[in-house]
Amino acid sequence: MAAGHGGDHRRHRGLPDPADDKLERLIQAWAGAHRELLHDNRHLFDVYCMATETARPLIRKHRSRMRKLIERVLDEGIATGKFEPRDRERAIAFISDAVYRFINPLTVRLDADVPQDVLDQRLATMIRVILRALGNGSV
Repeated sequence: MAAGHGGDHRRHRGLPDPADDKLERLIQAWAGAHRELLHDNRHLFDVYCMATETARPLIRKHRSRMRKLIERVLDEGIATGKFEPRDRERAIAFISDAVYRFINPLTVRLDADVPQDVLDQRLATMIRVILRALGNGSV
């Protein structure tokens, strides 16, 4: 399910925004923010990478907040029957592992020369895999 399609229509009609749309938008926003910072302010992005490499407290706090957002969306999906993971903790780890190259600043920097449309296609594929795995109980 693509973000911007069903979810936008549901919000306009006052219907709840499904967890799969929320998770997709969260991942796309997270990955997009990294790519945008890399291209718009390379120096600041390099500082961010250095902080990531040394596991600064601010980075650990950011990771914790992002994990909580993922947990919240996953729990909502479980409560509504949209997601049926076998193990909640494994599902959270699976989501993070599946999108690692798109959300970790060090790997984002390694992909700096990869065309944007190629990265977008790869991310869209990983999001589809995540949503399918969460929906059918593969993880």
